[in-house]
Amino acid sequence: MRRLGRASVVYGLGAAVGRAASIVMLPIYTRLLTPGDYGILQMLDLTIDVIALLLSAGATAGVMRFYYKSDSPEERKSILGSAFLMLTGLNTIGGLLMALLAPAIMTHLLGPTATPTMVYLSAANFAVGAISIVPLLLLQMQERAMLFTMLNVGRLVVQLTLNVVLLVVFRMGPLGILTSNLVASSLMAIVTSVLFVRGAGFRISWEAVRRLQGFAIPYQVTMAGAFILTFGNRFFIKKYFGIDQVGIYGLAFQFGFLLASLTSAPILRAWTPQRHQFAKLPREERDVLYNNGMIFLSAVTIAAAAGIALFVEPVLMIMSDPAFRGAALVVPLVVLAYVLQAWSDSFMFNFDVGERPTYITIGTWISVVISLGLFAVLVPRWGVMGAAVSTVIAFAVRLAIYWAWSTRVWPVSLNWRPHGFMLLAAAGAYLTYRGVAPGSLVTHFAVASGSYLGFLALLAWAAPPESRAQLVGLLGGTVARLRRMRSA
Repeated sequence: MRRLGRASVVYGLGAAVGRAASIVMLPIYTRLLTPGDYGILQMLDLTIDVIALLLSAGATAGVMRFYYKSDSPEERKSILGSAFLMLTGLNTIGGLLMALLAPAIMTHLLGPTATPTMVYLSAANFAVGAISIVPLLLLQMQERAMLFTMLNVGRLVVQLTLNVVLLVVFRMGPLGILTSNLVASSLMAIVTSVLFVRGAGFRISWEAVRRLQGFAIPYQVTMAGAFILTFGNRFFIKKYFGIDQVGIYGLAFQFGFLLASLTSAPILRAWTPQRHQFAKLPREERDVLYNNGMIFLSAVTIAAAAGIALFVEPVLMIMSDPAFRGAALVVPLVVLAYVLQAWSDSFMFNFDVGERPTYITIGTWISVVISLGLFAVLVPRWGVMGAAVSTVIAFAVRLAIYWAWSTRVWPVSLNWRPHGFMLLAAAGAYLTYRGVAPGSLVTHFAVASGSYLGFLALLAWAAPPESRAQLVGLLGGTVARLRRMRSA
């Protein structure tokens, strides 16, 4: 737990810096970009995702499993080098394909305000961004959380600096965002490539490529389903309500990405290598470790989700243009969906260690079929709220399937009671806030703060003494480590 906590905090601090910068930049983005501009950026991202699903999705899914499964340093290097070659090659092909399809993308997805240069920059970002993925994955497996975080924060500093210059000074709009992303990704690619070649060499094995591709295919189909679950409703929103509503819904979803990047993503990034290492322990021992990790994941994720849901409305009142404030009512449903996704993501480990990724594919596509029916019924009737409700239901179905099947592939006993209690406490805090119906900005913050403090107090009261002692020890050790790092 100390290792998990320390690494999670380091990964989380890096994500927190990025998301804090996004919040600081929110007034600039929402005042210098229109909802239509947001919609264009959203549709370009979706286009990239579709091309990735067709070509390179899942290319690195088996890297960690095969890396830890092998005891040979040479075989490990060939796995890493083969994954690097396969991913960068496929994404380069995808970038060229996107550039060739620029006229069709502009006509059918982006609308009259878009330009071909926007599509070309997005295509270049797709190709260049792939170069850093395997080197960063190697740092994660080596548990070098600090270097991983420093590289990502450095990339962020470059990107945000250029965003300010290109948006505020040159008023480039979406072109400025895409240009700064390309420059930052290119610099990141150079640095991580040098580190990768020095640390792992560059060995290619066609046998490793074959094994990785075989492992990737089920994930590729799975990620196609996950894409529809997460982003498919945008196409329905655009059809029935236009590109501006896509931009508002996209802003609401940024808070879901905020939740994941600050909580579940860094925790799973730290926890997954550890779980691979204790996968061979006796069932009783690994169950204890599994439950401890899940409690940690839920406590952090749900506490952050409650905070986002309670404070998003007053934050948007201060920091966004009035055209974007309708996103505040959608955000609570979005963060609920991402709590469910955090649990689903944690269960994917069971399928990985059991080498049965096909179960993930089947479970995901069952959820996709349900979600498409919900999108078709609820989005035309309720707009962005219908899209959010559909997403929550579909994510809940996927979670239930993953949990039921994952325990068959790699058996583990999990006590769901504390997780359900935390989720109900968060829902109660939000309903209390909504029930009071605050009016002014000051009362919004006051009621949100009171509701959140009540939520935390309830969790502290309900937590068993050993959990409180463990949490205090974990936080104390983490703070002491950070102090030593700062003094060094």
